[in-house]
Amino acid sequence: MKHFNIRKIFKTAKNAAISKERLASGRERLMRSIEMRPIKDLSGLAEQNQMTSFYSNYFFKYMMPILLIVAIVLGGGGTVVASQNDLPGDALYKVKIISENVKEKLTFASAKKAEVKAQAASERVSELTGLVKRDSRPSSKNVIIASARYEKLLKDINELAAGLTPEQKLEIAPLITALVNKNLSELEGVRNSTATSTRGTIDDLVKIIFEMQQKMSNHEGDAIKEEPSIVGLKQRAANKINEVSRKVASVKAEALEANASASTTANITLAETILADARVKFATGTYAEAFILAKDAQKAAIDAKKSLLREKHDNNDAGVMNNEARRKNVDKSASGKENGKENGKDGWKENGSKRPTTSLKVRVEASDDDEDNDIE
Repeated sequence: MKHFNIRKIFKTAKNAAISKERLASGRERLMRSIEMRPIKDLSGLAEQNQMTSFYSNYFFKYMMPILLIVAIVLGGGGTVVASQNDLPGDALYKVKIISENVKEKLTFASAKKAEVKAQAASERVSELTGLVKRDSRPSSKNVIIASARYEKLLKDINELAAGLTPEQKLEIAPLITALVNKNLSELEGVRNSTATSTRGTIDDLVKIIFEMQQKMSNHEGDAIKEEPSIVGLKQRAANKINEVSRKVASVKAEALEANASASTTANITLAETILADARVKFATGTYAEAFILAKDAQKAAIDAKKSLLREKHDNNDAGVMNNEARRKNVDKSASGKENGKENGKDGWKENGSKRPTTSLKVRVEASDDDEDNDIE
C-alpha cells in the first residue's frame, strides 16, 4: 500500500467543506453500527491475570482506534462519503484512495481481491471522464495520476488471475472483461472532446484495455487446457460461443457503418470462420475444443475492433487538424484586414508610399490561383 502523510490528509479533511446532510448520514450509519454490534461488558477483565490485562490494554489503546477507523472507512463516514466523488487534484482525493486501499487490504481471497481492484480501476476511468467533462484541457498531472493507477490496477488483476484455479479463472475472466469493455466505451465517449495531449493518454489506455481483454481470454483458455473435463464445460462452451458471437456481430456492424479498411474486414471474416468451426465442435460434443476455438475467434474480433478504432481515431484527428488549420487561416485573414484598416483603405499607408503597379487583370488571376491552391 502506498504511504501518505496521514496527518496532512486528516488536516485537509478536517477543513474540507462537507454538507450537514452528509455528516448526519455518516453519524447515523456509525450509531446504527454501534447499536447492532454493542461492546460486551469487560468489567471482569481487571480481575484476570496480568498478561490478560496487558492484551486488553493493548487492544483498547492501539487496536480499537484502528478498528474504529476501518469501520468508518468501510461504513462510509462523512468525510469518506464526501470524498467518493472527488477527482485527482481535489481536496479529499487522497482520502478516497486510502479508503479503497483499506478495502483491498481487508479482502484476502485472490478472486475477490481481483474484483475489488477491477472496481477501483473502473473508478479511475470515471475520474478521467470526469476531468474531461469538467475541463476539455484538464491538468496533465491529474490525468497521469488517474491513468497510471488504472494501468497498475490492471497489471495487479492479471497477476492475481494467473494464480487462480481453473474454475476461478473461468468465473473471474468474464467479469473483468465486461468491466474493461465498459471502461473502453466510457473513454471513447470523451476522447474526441478533449485536448490532443489527453487524447494520447486515452489512446494508450485503450491499447492496455485491448491487451487486458486478450489476457483474460488467454486465462480462460489456460483453464480449459489445465482441466478439460471441468464441471459444466458444455454450458461454459455455449456461453463463450454466444459471447463471442455478440462481439463479432457488434464489431461487424460498426465496420460496415464506418466503411472499414480491408484489414479490419479480414479480421472480422476470420473471426466468423473460426466461430463456425467452434459451433461444429460443440455440435459433435467436443466442448473443450469448441471453447478454445471460440477464444481464438474472440482474439480475431479484438484485433478487428482495435484496427477499427485506430482508423476512427486517425480520421477524427485528421479532421480536427484541418479544422484548426482553417481557423488559423481565418484568424490570420481577419488580422490582415484589421491591419489594412489601420494603414489605409487597402493596407497601404497614406504617407506617399507607392501602390503596387500590378494591373487589375494580373491581380485577379493571382487571386484565382490562390483559391485553387486553397481547395487542393
